[in-house]
Amino acid sequence: MRLLVTRHGQTTNNLYRIMQGQCDSPLTDLGILSAQELGQALSVTPIDVVIHTPLKRTQDTAKLIIGERQVPMLVDERFIEMHLGTWEMQSVDELKDSGVMDVYLKDPEHYVPDHGGESYFDLESRLVDGLKDLAQRYPDKTVLVVCHAIVKRALIRYATQRPWPDFRNGKWPYGCSLTIFEVDPNGKPTLIEECMTDHLSNLTK
Repeated sequence: MRLLVTRHGQTTNNLYRIMQGQCDSPLTDLGILSAQELGQALSVTPIDVVIHTPLKRTQDTAKLIIGERQVPMLVDERFIEMHLGTWEMQSVDELKDSGVMDVYLKDPEHYVPDHGGESYFDLESRLVDGLKDLAQRYPDKTVLVVCHAIVKRALIRYATQRPWPDFRNGKWPYGCSLTIFEVDPNGKPTLIEECMTDHLSNLTK
């Protein structure tokens, strides 16, 4: 299976630096443009099915990417963003300044979500399950997954087996950047391209 993975376009929460997690907010004008630009870049790429998460920001991004193409779109909650507990809808900068995010950001292997939510191992477990399922359902197909920043990083970490302290190293998962994997029949991904942005006129975090 050829797996194309992108992050949703910029949202209002991204713009105002609000911790989003499994909460939702609408795409900004720039987020809409980024999705349209990725759609143009993929206009001649065969896509057999699109997977998005239950959150509207990924559904809207997926629709903008596909445009008028007749491609099945399916919801898969296993690719939803990491649940961040009571941090969700709080200011990113205030959380960072307080120091409560230090382990979450710098030592993911030992991060314990005592404020609620998921650990990185919880996240990876459901993503691995999702990959295996997609590989079984869509062998020899091209699948586009529209997901989220931490999910995208987790998929890259799993594919490359980067050490956990390097979880946030590598290229930044800008909104509507494109990552490509080849996934074997057992659901094991191989990273082909990481977070490509040549098709984007603006890079949005």
